Amino acid sequence: MWEQLNAQFNDTLVSVAAGLLALAGAAASYYLKRGADKLKAETSRIQDQTQAQLMWQAIDRLEDTAEKVVAKTEQTVAEELRQAVKNGKADRSKLVALGEKACNEILQTMEPDVVNVLRANLGDLKTYVLSTVEAQVKRMKEAKENLRG
Repeated sequence: MWEQLNAQFNDTLVSVAAGLLALAGAAASYYLKRGADKLKAETSRIQDQTQAQLMWQAIDRLEDTAEKVVAKTEQTVAEELRQAVKNGKADRSKLVALGEKACNEILQTMEPDVVNVLRANLGDLKTYVLSTVEAQVKRMKEAKENLRG
């Protein structure tokens, strides 16, 4: 009897956690979109077209690098780790650490000039990169769900 109640409680807890993660992903996407919109508005005000062009190229490079790093991470460990967290066999902090690792890999992969342009125009570059990683993960998960469904 206790085992059944415990199993039901664990299932409910996993469902609630999954819902909270989905909600957090949606919120991250919303704020990333708001940030991108704000960035576009600010970039449009830049009088120097060369600087604006450099900024857009840097953002494109960031998006491309993030897509590749997230895809690699998803293929190697993220999906299994996410399932282990869902099953209670791993701590969620490992997923957070994986996101940090992806962020660091992206920053190390990009050329210093690109990083400098982004840092000069974005302020908190690490937060922006982490948001980009979250958005890429969300896109990949949605694409997988669409293929299944």
